[in-house]
Amino acid sequence: MLHATYTPRKNDIYHIFAVSDSSVSPVRLYQLHCMLQFVVSGSSGTTTFCNMTIPKALLSSPQGLLVIIDGMIYETFTLTKMTHTP
Repeated sequence: MLHATYTPRKNDIYHIFAVSDSSVSPVRLYQLHCMLQFVVSGSSGTTTFCNMTIPKALLSSPQGLLVIIDGMIYETFTLTKMTHTP
């Protein structure tokens, strides 16, 4: 499990979690562009998964999530909990 902490202001702390069966690079948050960037890598020719848990406070709309993998756009599956969107 990867755990990243984002602190935009002194008293605001947000936790982002990733669970994957492959390697996940550190998560980078580009707040100006409303973008999270990370790399999931594994053996060539295999299928893998990555589950991201993102605090709602960092999302303008969970329905507006865009996932790009190797330059292709994919639909997302979103479950919403009280404070996080996995």
